Amino acid sequence: MPSALWCTSFFVVALLLSTANAESPDFMNRYQDQLHVQREENWFQQQIRMFCNDLHLDRAYRLIDSSLLSVARAELEAVLAIDPRDPQARLTYVMLLHRLNEALQHCQTAATLEPHSAHSTLAFAYASKETQQSDAALRLFETALDRDPENVSLYKELAYLPLYNGHNNEATQRFRQDIDQALNDPQFAEGDTRALERDIEQMRSEVQRLTHRFDLTLYQAWRSNTQQVRTSPSVFGEGVIPSQGGVELTYQPPGIGFRDERIFQIFGRFLWSTEPRSLNVDDDSLQGSLGVRYKPFRQLNAYFSIERLFKIGHQAENNWLLRITYGWDQGARLKTGESLRPYSFLYGDLGYFVEHPSNVAFYGEARQGLALQVGNAVMLTPHLVLDGRYQTLQPDRNAYMEGGLGASLKYFFNATRYETPRSSLELLIQYKIGLIESVSGWVVTGILQF
Repeated sequence: MPSALWCTSFFVVALLLSTANAESPDFMNRYQDQLHVQREENWFQQQIRMFCNDLHLDRAYRLIDSSLLSVARAELEAVLAIDPRDPQARLTYVMLLHRLNEALQHCQTAATLEPHSAHSTLAFAYASKETQQSDAALRLFETALDRDPENVSLYKELAYLPLYNGHNNEATQRFRQDIDQALNDPQFAEGDTRALERDIEQMRSEVQRLTHRFDLTLYQAWRSNTQQVRTSPSVFGEGVIPSQGGVELTYQPPGIGFRDERIFQIFGRFLWSTEPRSLNVDDDSLQGSLGVRYKPFRQLNAYFSIERLFKIGHQAENNWLLRITYGWDQGARLKTGESLRPYSFLYGDLGYFVEHPSNVAFYGEARQGLALQVGNAVMLTPHLVLDGRYQTLQPDRNAYMEGGLGASLKYFFNATRYETPRSSLELLIQYKIGLIESVSGWVVTGILQF
């Protein structure tokens, strides 16, 4: 029989993924009426009822595991017809309700009938959270924590609630308290601690995102060939503005800078290209820019930006650039308990140069490989790579495509008790084969993020 923790953790996912239809009024009315009826039975009747319930519940859980939710729902309704007060059946049935407001009503009824049940209180807390009733959810999670003070997941919930509401300082304080609580947990000093370590790592990552204000990125690339078109060594080559080297300073203000996964930043950049097969900076290529960018979506890593380009070298330009960038990756960060995992990376950069001659440019890059974590601070990532660029202005000089293989060696540092590493130093070595308007050769890039 699944534990109370399994039922509770599955609750939110099942609420969102359930495809059950609305309940029939007759069943719902009978169910609500029966909740308030005291059952009188002898010991033998009780054993029969419990045996029948177990059979239906076992079938229901197996059907849920097989994603046969509508059939599982019938099994749960059979349990509730026998015993509408069964807390496990009632909670699991609520999991299958698609309408969150109705799920909240059921959880509230269960918590009222069993005010001292940690199971019912926790289900009511998650239902309140999903229906955006943050104050009620906060009180209920605090009640649940009083009953189970060693449950680290409850500390996390109490930290995420203010985070979702934009109360970053309160969330940061709670995450730090949670980390202290977890590090002092006896489980952390004995036995299998991987799950607890992953919880601590996640909370440290949240603190790092909430508290960081400045980012400094410096990169420089070297190519073994002479290109006829301007290329970018990687995503750090600024995509729609090809460059072999550059430095960027970003400021993320408090409050508006990070609010429930939505990010606002102010940045300045200084870019340059180098002479063929050399690290000597081409002075004519020097380009500066100042701008702002905003990530309006919680789960989509897409930034919208506007920046003013100002000319420094003779080949640079004064212009306005409207830009959309999107990035997605997996296996690119340190992760507790996983030394080898798949590595994927996808990046797109679309820009519109406003002033005459107005034009559009696009840069895209994809990588696929393996990520090998060495110790707690180093990651080696061999991969295949494909990248290209197209610009409507003089496409014969500003369009190319190339692919090949390479490896990244990345060292993470600047971690604290409460934060994951803020900084990294990366060496990226790739051999790229020219596919369209590009010459084959080696590309070596050094990247410092601080």
